[in-house]
Amino acid sequence: MEVMNEIPGTPEGLRERKRRKTRQRIIDEGFRLFAERGFAEATLEAIADASEVSRRTLLYYFESKEDILIAKLDPAGELLREAVVAAVGATPFEVLCNATIGLISKYQNEEFPVIDELLRSTPSLEARRQAHYESQERIVSAALSERWPEPERQAGLRLVAMFTIGAVRLTLDAWRKDGRPPILPKYLEETFKTIEAEF
Repeated sequence: MEVMNEIPGTPEGLRERKRRKTRQRIIDEGFRLFAERGFAEATLEAIADASEVSRRTLLYYFESKEDILIAKLDPAGELLREAVVAAVGATPFEVLCNATIGLISKYQNEEFPVIDELLRSTPSLEARRQAHYESQERIVSAALSERWPEPERQAGLRLVAMFTIGAVRLTLDAWRKDGRPPILPKYLEETFKTIEAEF
């Protein structure tokens, strides 16, 4: 009989694999119901039923609907870090421009506008969206530090990270205002060109 392996870095056991699959099923079904019914109308009971778990089990994984939706964004942080580490560029700003444009070009899909709209749908989700941006700033700053580890550069790298994530936020606002056309990377390119022209 397979048992859960507790040693870090070793293959996950059967119990842990079941937990991971259950958690992902709740995220997927929750997002589907949010998209179909709207955030307010998709209840925890409906999400539990769609996920084929009890409400008690759902609450073991997530304390609220907000947590389920935010969990949909969990992979974004690691993808962003990997993109920054791998992107080409002679300066931190060039690296971040290439990384963010490349990442959005690769992963923008039909879910992206839905997630953006849901995150703006309630004050509590809007607050979580802002916290997500702050988390991205820290991730980007840490990734830049891997490439430019000199201690004297760290404050500057944090500023570049904050500046770039701010540019992404402004881009998303403009993209939303224009009806969310399927050319988001172009919007981001134009934002970065505007920044370069101003400097």
